[in-house]
Amino acid sequence: MVPLLPDSKIPNVHDHLITEEEIKTFPSAEGKPVRIIYQKTDFWTKTRLRDKSYLVYNVATTFGLTDLNDSKGRPLYLYGVDVDTKEAYEALKDLIETLKGITFVVKSHKEYGYHFYILTPVFHKAMGHASFKLGAEIEVKTDMSLGTMHLPPSRHRSYPYWNYTRVSTAENIYVDEEDAVYQKIIKGMSGFLRKEPTEENTLSLDAYVPSNDGTLSALQQKQRPNKNLKPEQIDKVVDIIVNRTNSYVIHSRNDFVYGLSGHLFHNGISELSASNLVGKLCKAANDEDANDRLDVVTETYKKGKAGKLIKGISQLKYLLAKYNEESDACVNEIIDELNDSLEIGKPSQIDGASTSTTNATTSDLSHSKEDPVAKAMIDLSELNGDIYFKDIFGEPYAIINSTNNHVEVLSLASKKFAYYLRTLLKRNKNKRYFKRFCRKSY
Repeated sequence: MVPLLPDSKIPNVHDHLITEEEIKTFPSAEGKPVRIIYQKTDFWTKTRLRDKSYLVYNVATTFGLTDLNDSKGRPLYLYGVDVDTKEAYEALKDLIETLKGITFVVKSHKEYGYHFYILTPVFHKAMGHASFKLGAEIEVKTDMSLGTMHLPPSRHRSYPYWNYTRVSTAENIYVDEEDAVYQKIIKGMSGFLRKEPTEENTLSLDAYVPSNDGTLSALQQKQRPNKNLKPEQIDKVVDIIVNRTNSYVIHSRNDFVYGLSGHLFHNGISELSASNLVGKLCKAANDEDANDRLDVVTETYKKGKAGKLIKGISQLKYLLAKYNEESDACVNEIIDELNDSLEIGKPSQIDGASTSTTNATTSDLSHSKEDPVAKAMIDLSELNGDIYFKDIFGEPYAIINSTNNHVEVLSLASKKFAYYLRTLLKRNKNKRYFKRFCRKSY
């Protein structure tokens, strides 16, 4: 639960609501009260509710892990569904009517708008507007990525004389131990689901993790995001996004910034420039939630530098396609314009998985066509889950799964990669798969 100020927009969380001990206990929250409330499942004790009730003018809820358990002792996760559009309501109206009798259902401001809440032992990935076809959107909120939802009798953040109201006979949230409601939601919305994008740039898996002695490799040095954008570049990119893409729209702005900041990160643009760009974008688009967008930039760069996979060009294309009639030609034109303004290469040369992987495995390893043993070694590597790609300078690399579940990025020209292939070969030399290829070479 997050207390809100009278405007129903800003969290009212600063009057010593969070203790110094809690800030130290949850370092990943970076001292931000709402994140601490989210991470600490037992934050609202009876004492705290009593002592801090004066902060609650309006109230919203976070989603995710709770301090509750089901009848089998399994931890429960709270998720909420926000239905906005007529098509989505028509697809789910029978389910909504049923839920009014068993769980907490709230009427939202829009004509076909409803919120409902479910507790389940299964954690699901959040699904935002980008996941659904235009005109048939819902939001399935399972964590902090899609924000909070207002609870009755809070006022609407944009319509001060309108208050959320409960429309269900049930006053409590339903515990769905079989996770049946979620399955019905997906089934009902199946005709409106868009195919999820597959992340195309995998370089960030290990590119920023220092070696044991704390130093960065030559690859890591090359890939560090340190390129600064000129003011005129930022202005041009903002103009393209606001006036050309049709995609920086309410309910999809966080998704857009995730994709944009990931693309900037993958192409070596500094975090400072990324933040400046997004800040100007928010101002040009009259985005009231600029701080949330800047948090996305910070989180994206933090994840990338920690070696975690982040979305980039695929996320951008996914958003652009939705709001541009699913036209690949239009999307590619916009991406080219953005990249020209940013002075970076085309997506297919930088972020494209199929292009990068194909080039690395057929062009740079073309000898494998002539040498069955070499081809067997590469096939074994790919069966091991290894991924081939080119970096932004066109150099071929492999992400290998070595022993003890360790993931490492190696240059194909390195001795270490050659040694890795020899080791893989020795481990599999007695397997029928390898022998079948070896016989062809004699």
